[in-house]
Amino acid sequence: MPSHARLPSTGQGTPADQQAFDALFDRFGPLLPCTALPRVLGYPTPSAFRQAVARGTVPVPIFKIPTRRGWFALASDVATWLAACKSSNYLLEPTHQASGKAAGIAGSLMGQI
Repeated sequence: MPSHARLPSTGQGTPADQQAFDALFDRFGPLLPCTALPRVLGYPTPSAFRQAVARGTVPVPIFKIPTRRGWFALASDVATWLAACKSSNYLLEPTHQASGKAAGIAGSLMGQI
């Protein structure tokens, strides 16, 4: 993958957006496949992701591609959402610690950003 890929300019990009985009683009390219979406979006299982799709509660735009199986998301959309989560109150204060599987997933995602 080219390392010179840039987050599409919307005038609202931040360095955190670009860092998240770089990490996602380097690993997956411009499209994230359905096999990566549950983990990257923080769902505990692929089943939980499928349920969110059925309910319409996936936090980023997802779409299907003709003749391809599953759902896809743009790396830029996922990066923008991750950066927004990182900069918002969604994260725990530094004095609090998450536990269990969720902490491992959140830690690995934020470590990539």
